[in-house]
Amino acid sequence: MARADQIYAMRHFGAMEGIYEHHGIDCGDGNVIHYHKPEGRDAIISITPRDLFARGGPIYTKHQPVSLIAADVIERAHSRLGETQYDLLTNNCEHFATWCKTGRSESDQLRRFGLGTQGFTLSEMRELMEQNSRDASRSQAIALFQQSLDNATLAQQQIQRQYDQAFNEMDTWHRAAQLALKQ
Repeated sequence: MARADQIYAMRHFGAMEGIYEHHGIDCGDGNVIHYHKPEGRDAIISITPRDLFARGGPIYTKHQPVSLIAADVIERAHSRLGETQYDLLTNNCEHFATWCKTGRSESDQLRRFGLGTQGFTLSEMRELMEQNSRDASRSQAIALFQQSLDNATLAQQQIQRQYDQAFNEMDTWHRAAQLALKQ
C-alpha cells in the first residue's frame, strides 16, 4: 500500500463476518482518513491509526482504472475532515474514498448489493413507498416504486455518462498541460 491508496478492510454485520468493505484513504504515514463512528457518536470523517481502521484484519487496496495524483487525493480527503453527513446510500465510506481517489462519488458495493439508488436518502425512499401504498393497491405500489427506481437508475446512468465524458476531457487537458509544462 502506498500514500493516497484507496484501501478497505472487511467488516462484520451482526454475527456474520466479512459482509461489507469499509473504505478509506491511506495517508502513507500509518494513518487512514475515513468515515469513523466513535463510540456513542455519529459517523465523522477523521484520521485514525491504520490498526484501528483494520480492526485486526487485513487491509486491501482498491485499484481504480483512472485516479487523481496522490497529492490531490490527500488534499481532497483532508478537505472533508470533520464532515458528519454520512448516508448509507449516497455518502458512505466508499463514496467518500472513491471521490477522493477518482472524483466520482460511487459505491460499487451498493451496486453489487442491488442498492444503486444514488440520489435518494432512506427517508425519501420510505416516504415514496408510504405515499404509493396509501394511493394504490400493494401490487400497484410495488410496481410504481420499481418504476421509480428504474427511472432514477436510468437518469443516474445518463448523468454518469456525461460526467465521465467531462472527467475524461478534463483528464486529457490535464495531461496536455503537464506535457506542456515539461517542455
